[in-house]
Amino acid sequence: MNPPFTDLIDKYRNCITKNQLKHTDMKNHISAFLIALSILYTQNQAFTQGVAINAGNIPPDPSAMLDVQSTDKGILIPRMTLSQRDGIINPANGLIIYQTDNTPGFYFNSGTPSTPSWQMVGSNAGAGSQWINNGSGIHYSDGNVGIGTDNPVSMLSVNAGINVDQSDSNGFGSLASALTFGQNKRVGIASNRSNQGNVQKGLDLYTGSLRRLSIDSTGNVGIGTSSPQYRLDVSGTARFNNIIYATYRLGIGIPDPTYPLHTSTGYFNTRVGIGTIPNK
Repeated sequence: MNPPFTDLIDKYRNCITKNQLKHTDMKNHISAFLIALSILYTQNQAFTQGVAINAGNIPPDPSAMLDVQSTDKGILIPRMTLSQRDGIINPANGLIIYQTDNTPGFYFNSGTPSTPSWQMVGSNAGAGSQWINNGSGIHYSDGNVGIGTDNPVSMLSVNAGINVDQSDSNGFGSLASALTFGQNKRVGIASNRSNQGNVQKGLDLYTGSLRRLSIDSTGNVGIGTSSPQYRLDVSGTARFNNIIYATYRLGIGIPDPTYPLHTSTGYFNTRVGIGTIPNK
């Protein structure tokens, strides 16, 4: 209750006691007293039910202590630097400010008054504001990232499987939906998911944006060819500087050899020695 109103009520009480009020004065004082009570009651109700700030005298929402409505203005909360924010003595849990430097934005204290922990609010929010938006991308500003683990040992640690191109959109000869290496993304491992046949759902190794090795869906391996017809299908010149071992038949220039060593110009149907005399 405000002091002027308290003084008025005391004066009114004293006057009644001493019978000092005339009829006209009595009416005036009673009117003032009733107005004072009405104002005090209105103030008490306003702060109990909440405060509304708007141009249309709209009452506050019952769930809000402060209800501000406007179509052309906003609310400005305290703006300060990082050092000024850290200088707040015993900031309450939930206290919010706008920081003007060192990653500007809205911050709130998620800690206690004695041990504050300021966190950013909004699109760049995160532990220590480490997840930062940059256009349509997002990056982590510090430390390792763990998926399925709370102790990542690398820049990215995944304690489960990783799926690449789940929608099967990567086309033939494309690195668009692939696991790539380097800034220019010209080296990578891709899977042709959209074409039909054995070349679909295989695995391709790229260097210089060109497919160098392919494993089709049946397990055939192609070097220099994307459609291997054999377990090892090489298109080009191959060099072996140690041992070639065939448990059945070896064809040179012949796709389907019928002898132990079968070339395009002849064959051997018994033993063959290269660099040595074969045992009889």
